[in-house]
Amino acid sequence: MSVGLRVVRGPDWSHGNVDQGEGHMGTVVKDDKDNYDVIWDKGGKSNCRAGKGGKYDLRILDNAPIGAKHTGVNCKNCKNKNCIHGMRWQCTQCPDVDLCSQCYFTNAHSLDHAFKRMDRSGGTWVTVSKRSIGTKIRALGIFPGAKVQRGPHWEFGDQDGGMGSKGSVVDIRPYGSAIGTRNAVKVKWPNDESNVYRVGSQGKVDVKCVEEAQGFYYYREHLPVAGTTGDTGIRPKVTNTPNAPNPTPPRSQFKVGDKVCVHLPAESLKEVQRGHGGWSMRMSECVGETMKVKRMVDDSTVEVEHNGTTWQFYKGALSKVGVFICQTGLQGGAV
Repeated sequence: MSVGLRVVRGPDWSHGNVDQGEGHMGTVVKDDKDNYDVIWDKGGKSNCRAGKGGKYDLRILDNAPIGAKHTGVNCKNCKNKNCIHGMRWQCTQCPDVDLCSQCYFTNAHSLDHAFKRMDRSGGTWVTVSKRSIGTKIRALGIFPGAKVQRGPHWEFGDQDGGMGSKGSVVDIRPYGSAIGTRNAVKVKWPNDESNVYRVGSQGKVDVKCVEEAQGFYYYREHLPVAGTTGDTGIRPKVTNTPNAPNPTPPRSQFKVGDKVCVHLPAESLKEVQRGHGGWSMRMSECVGETMKVKRMVDDSTVEVEHNGTTWQFYKGALSKVGVFICQTGLQGGAV
């Protein structure tokens, strides 16, 4: 069952800017087996491929809204009692360390330890790469602080104060006793009325975002591709086992003259620079900045120029501008 999933654009994205850009969130409202209808937080709509023609337009950011949970498992970091809602992340080097998505994405435990992901209880483990070399993208949309208006499934009369009224999102929560969690938001309106509205629960979207808010950062290649695994898929695309080698996310090949940027936060960059040109505190000034490739030092080290200064960076810390979006900084929000 996929109706209610919270999603972002995926590896075969072909819908232009209907989602308002990479990182913007949407909700699956209809499942036609290999096609999903999605309503994006900013109001756009698209029919996305989930296996049709061998193409996959979406990644799953959160499956807790449809009831995915792992009963009897505690998050090592936030100490969730006897249940992890959504995806479960387990360290491949420290098997006693399980994390919920919120703690995994906000960098709990060692970034140099590879994890494996289980999308639903009793599902298949999928091993992902180390977070220290992962591409981080900021989630954007209906988060606390966002401004919203009545959306496509609105059925609450003039509770908002009338057509066109803008309310503020207070928090993300479950929708009453319905299945799933993180599938609704509490909104306060200018008339001081407030209520809880569906954003995923029962496959409904009661509000749309007119002023987005920033959420958490997520590791793009670590997310399941909609239509291939776990909760949404019937056709496994890649089979991994708990002991499989740690895959490295695909990256663009760099050449002299390419424009690139560092997509890792400074603390992670410092770790991966060991043996790849070393570390200087001034290198943190390059994070998120556009730089130019001067030469390839070796198979894993790239020399770049930034504001007249030459630096050598680990290849895995760089993304080509125009191919990957560089978004780095402090984490915020919750999954």
